[in-house]
Amino acid sequence: MKTLILSSPSSTLWTSRDEREDQHWHEKTRLILLPWREHKIPHVTPHSKKVWLVGLMACGKSSIAGKIADVLDATTVDMDALIVRQQKMSIADIFARIQETWFRELEKQLVGELAENQDDLVIATGWGAPCFHNNMEIMNRSGITVFLDASPEIVAQRTIDDELAWKPTRPIVAGKDLAQRIDVFQKQRENRGPFYKDAKITIKVDNMSLGDIVGAILEHNSMKWFHA
Repeated sequence: MKTLILSSPSSTLWTSRDEREDQHWHEKTRLILLPWREHKIPHVTPHSKKVWLVGLMACGKSSIAGKIADVLDATTVDMDALIVRQQKMSIADIFARIQETWFRELEKQLVGELAENQDDLVIATGWGAPCFHNNMEIMNRSGITVFLDASPEIVAQRTIDDELAWKPTRPIVAGKDLAQRIDVFQKQRENRGPFYKDAKITIKVDNMSLGDIVGAILEHNSMKWFHA
């Protein structure tokens, strides 16, 4: 499995509070700030193929992205992990110290960078990424979007299982029991579902194994374009 490292200046995550700001390093937030630049919505080219996975937290995007990338000999990208690595801050710290607006700007810039990248990519998006700016439109124009439709009950239990396996606690459900977590994800599903449902492929994943999910995606008619 190949992992994308965006290291060139044109591939750095940029954001700005004001178009008039000069380039500088913001010591408090550790964000590099540049004048804002808008990404054009790219057209699909035969030289660059993208699969974008969307859905609730803990629905399996990162695991499935890696498996699909292995089969397609593509590069896998975890958007949240890439932002964390480049900004040297956790997602929780970005939200706490800089507010969500900043994170969404970083996310928007990254969606544009990935859409324009010339490599074949399988991208695990952050669970909010399709729901802000015109991100979902860019994803749909630049590749195949796949909604991993997991129920609130399933993802809530997975967050508990992850904590029992000593994985980091997700801030949005920290300190909450199973019923409270289900409520959190139900509300998020109601708010974000309309964006997820714009995906070209929807896979209901509750009772499926990882292999079955990967197979269902790869066998979908929409994926014939990737194999062309």
